[in-house]
Amino acid sequence: MKRRSFVKQSIGIAGLTSNVNWDLPGHRNGHLHKQFILQLIQENDHRIPEILARQQGNPAHPYYGGAPNPYGIYAASGASGIIRPLAIAYVNPASAYFKNEKVLRSIELAARCLLKFQHEDGTIDLVTTNFHSTPDTGFVAEYIAMSYEFLFKEKEGARKVLGLLEEFLVNAGKAMMTGGIHTPNHRWVVSMALARIHRVFSNPGYIRRIEQWLAEGIDINSDGEYTERSNGYSALTNRCLITLDRILDKPELLEYVRRNLELNLFYIHSNGEVVTEISKRQDQYLVIDLIRFFYPYYYMALKDGNPKFSWVVDTLLTKRAPKSLVGNLGLLLEDELFEEALPEKEEPSFHYLRHFNDTDLIRWRIGDVDISAFCDNHVLFTMHKRDTVLEGVRLASAFFGKGQFVADEMKLENDKIILTQKLEGPYYQPLLKEEIPGDGDWSGMPKNKRVQSEIQEIEYKLTIDKKGSRFRLHFSITGTDLVPVALELAFRKNGTFTGLKKLENIEDAYLFDSERASFTKGDDSIYFGPGQSEHSWTQLRGALPKLNASCVYITGFTPFEYELIIE
Repeated sequence: MKRRSFVKQSIGIAGLTSNVNWDLPGHRNGHLHKQFILQLIQENDHRIPEILARQQGNPAHPYYGGAPNPYGIYAASGASGIIRPLAIAYVNPASAYFKNEKVLRSIELAARCLLKFQHEDGTIDLVTTNFHSTPDTGFVAEYIAMSYEFLFKEKEGARKVLGLLEEFLVNAGKAMMTGGIHTPNHRWVVSMALARIHRVFSNPGYIRRIEQWLAEGIDINSDGEYTERSNGYSALTNRCLITLDRILDKPELLEYVRRNLELNLFYIHSNGEVVTEISKRQDQYLVIDLIRFFYPYYYMALKDGNPKFSWVVDTLLTKRAPKSLVGNLGLLLEDELFEEALPEKEEPSFHYLRHFNDTDLIRWRIGDVDISAFCDNHVLFTMHKRDTVLEGVRLASAFFGKGQFVADEMKLENDKIILTQKLEGPYYQPLLKEEIPGDGDWSGMPKNKRVQSEIQEIEYKLTIDKKGSRFRLHFSITGTDLVPVALELAFRKNGTFTGLKKLENIEDAYLFDSERASFTKGDDSIYFGPGQSEHSWTQLRGALPKLNASCVYITGFTPFEYELIIE
């Protein structure tokens, strides 16, 4: 294994001492300028007293130099979370902690603690779920390798720390050359981490392993959506693929990044959040800000001269505080590309109606109002009007304990969105004599061997269209009669309602108290109705539990025909 020299990389921005012309217009005119980088460095500095206070300072403690998570558990992530921001500050002349010996000592203590968490096989644990985990080793190794490169610029004073980080990285590299993964994105995390270690300590084994993973192909559909359909992990995958191209010269990987970023232009809500309901990971239904995509949009805006990507970057630079962007500082400092000016920006069109067939998602946006409709999802519909958010519309009936409406078909016809599902509720006849096991064991008498009878049916249909400023949601349930129905409108918490009355014994749940109701948050309101309350049973047997939101219910019985007007 051969150590490589990389001391000249990105020394301009990292040191703020290059010949770059910093007398450029501000970022609102499309340029990253010196002031923005200085702001990020200052924000990184602001975090350091808290980091140092959180670091375990008792030499007798088994994890001296580490930091606990909110539950008081020490792990590799706590130690690595100390190293990167401190390394950036230590090597940067613009930082108040430049060449600060206390900072260097804290990095050293954290590095020693990090090695305590590394198993003999080179892996570390993600204590919330994964143990002896190759992919989680990759997550940590990415930032340790980045920190090593930064600290190498001050190698004369940091040799002891560099030796500790080298030990961790070399052992991690051995683990990642052979270790396995759990999820699609883990392949790219491991490959990206190996590429970073390879740039520091050249090893052909790293490259062979990267090529093994890449040979499987990038998991992206025709819409531009990765397999996990997660906007948390999509941003990560884009960063991994960009890094692989940067280090190993694989420009073909950037095409996948482009496709995903183009798709995500249609996922942006009017308040700057992004669609999460389609995710197959733990971030489904969570609030995720577009800021997760700052780095890939920034990189590709510069790489391709893409004006729409430039608009995203400019918007985030303008509307987000530097504090929220500081996590990108290391990535911006290590690449000379970010010394270049952003291309002229062009706002994407925010007037569209698009069906993403492979992803089973329909997005409809008119300026500051946008809706989503979903197939194969217990949330059928969402609406964002800036910060006033209808987080989910769900429909259920008490049909045989399985009456949650989860559309199995969705189509777009003549500007109408149509979702449908059909369910059956059978009864079962006695087994044929030759099928009876004879021991009375019910589990040995499977239903699929019984003849069905008295089969009940129920059919759901939701039609969504728009008339003027109003969205119309027409719900139809036919089939078995007199089945109780509850339609749930889940609004984001901490807004204000009118026209409703609280349900007793159910937190944050309401029925209509008038023909029309409203929900207001900030300067925006959503009006909806008409009200209908044929009963007060909202938590139906077999339906999913109430969403963690302020929920309004419309109730009735089958046959159920109801048109909800939202504006």
